[in-house]
Amino acid sequence: MGAYLFGQSGAYTPNWEADEALFTVEPGGTIVVRDVAGLTGAHRAQLDQIADASSTGYRLSLPKLLTILETASDLAVPRAFLERRSGAPLPESVVRLFEQTEADSRALEIRGRMLTVKVRSTELVEQILADPTAGKIVRHLEGRTLLIAENRESAFRTALRNIGFGVRK
Repeated sequence: MGAYLFGQSGAYTPNWEADEALFTVEPGGTIVVRDVAGLTGAHRAQLDQIADASSTGYRLSLPKLLTILETASDLAVPRAFLERRSGAPLPESVVRLFEQTEADSRALEIRGRMLTVKVRSTELVEQILADPTAGKIVRHLEGRTLLIAENRESAFRTALRNIGFGVRK
């Protein structure tokens, strides 16, 4: 490796042999285990993060892939694991599944948190909604329940005090 890094060799050839393929990834997302004995606890843990166990091995799980994407920017790590341990490129349908899952994981975005406020009467809800200041801050959810953006709580409390009411936690 050093010779390659310092320009003394035109190509890098690792001094270890490639890992033997442990499984095959089929176009439908089924992972057929070839070498059950060679599947270590670490391999099983990695497979459990992305797939559900089945009678022949595993099956890729959309909910598990989406769970990974709640904290990771993409599915590069599980994809590389599957390619490396299967010894082959992933089927095109599996590549499309990963790409679509990555796109779908960004379909919604949490912009802010909301506070729910239970009001003692519907008449008071109407009064708050009619107030020119408080009415712009709050949203009526249903019945006696109001929603306030978490970052607007202080302004809402001030508006309520100005019309003669308070909020307790």
